Amino acid sequence: MAPVIPSSYPGRAVIYVVTHLNILKLVLRYFVQEIIPVYWIFRSLTDAHHRRLFLDVLVLRGVDPAKVSRLSEKEKLELRVLTSNNNAKVQVEKRKHKENPVLAAGVWLFTPPLKQDGRIAYFVHRIITIPIRSVLPFLPVLFGAIKSGAVTQNALTPYFELKGIEEPAQQAAVGEAHKWSFRQFGGAALVLECIPILTLFLQFVTTVAAAMWAADMEKTEFSLVKRERVYQNGNEEAVTSTNHTE
Repeated sequence: MAPVIPSSYPGRAVIYVVTHLNILKLVLRYFVQEIIPVYWIFRSLTDAHHRRLFLDVLVLRGVDPAKVSRLSEKEKLELRVLTSNNNAKVQVEKRKHKENPVLAAGVWLFTPPLKQDGRIAYFVHRIITIPIRSVLPFLPVLFGAIKSGAVTQNALTPYFELKGIEEPAQQAAVGEAHKWSFRQFGGAALVLECIPILTLFLQFVTTVAAAMWAADMEKTEFSLVKRERVYQNGNEEAVTSTNHTE
């Protein structure tokens, strides 16, 4: 079976949605409800839509959410180490952003809000960025490349929760451990979502893509707490990239 690269999932999700009427109906229903003003106020309503869609796709891809394997005790220990190391790295990055406020402002303005943001901050960020990302579709890709891994983290949140990885700091640590795969998926999703006018609808397609990827990871018993391997100049630096199968 040929490996599937993470960046291919958003494109494959588009095909999956348009060729499966039941999924297309779900996406359209949630999309129509999302444009009702009240859904912009309560993030929990939007999250619930994406979570239900995610779980529905998992089932259709042959994965029972109730039977998703949770982390073993050994994996929990590895996750604690990853989280501790990543927290230190995050503090360094925050200091760098303070030293370059123009870059930080651009990243904030043109990238989607993150679920780990506070509810009010999430709402304000969402209200401001959706119109800008629709009118200036390519700037989000440029600035969003910096946070493409966080986009993936958002999309995979339901899977993380099923695995028992519930805290945002833990999820961020997993994202850092698989940063190249996460950046591939997130970058492709940002390109897809930057199509003018269709941003909100395509965010649901990203959710479908994330569920397809999660189903493949679950079927292959892929470990979320093992670092990717990166090969440069013939030398192994860190762990193998996700080798999912179709």
